[in-house]
Amino acid sequence: MSRVLRFAVAAFALLAAGVVIVAPVHAQSRFDVSGVVSDSAGTVRGAMVVALTRPDSVLTTFATTGGDGTFTLRRLPVGEYILQVTLVGYQPFREDFSVTDKNVDVGTISLSAMAYMLDPLVVSADHIPFINKRDTLDYNARAFETRPNALVEDLLR
Repeated sequence: MSRVLRFAVAAFALLAAGVVIVAPVHAQSRFDVSGVVSDSAGTVRGAMVVALTRPDSVLTTFATTGGDGTFTLRRLPVGEYILQVTLVGYQPFREDFSVTDKNVDVGTISLSAMAYMLDPLVVSADHIPFINKRDTLDYNARAFETRPNALVEDLLR
């Protein structure tokens, strides 16, 4: 075998060995983040859980909570993140976390209900006394005060 061919075979063998060694290490550099979302009444179903990169708030991955309030953000690379949990009717939740060398359990996240004080509602009934329909006037008898058992003539006066 020529010297160049032996060098090429040796280089290829080293490269293949490097891929075999590096591939498992690279595959282990992604981890899962899990937890439970709850409120004062128990677990919360259907909340949106998002991992944003810390420096620029770019969406990395997301999940929704299941029927038991649990979530798992799968295969996050090592780095610094913001965990954001949102659901209509609740205050948004944000917290920083880091993924280093193992799966992360953020524990139980408690959402606070978003409450608004509304002004009292007043319902009133206004009676329109009459409606003009081209060549006819339609009178609404309820819009006029009359005595009980009054005659139509009394209403029209």
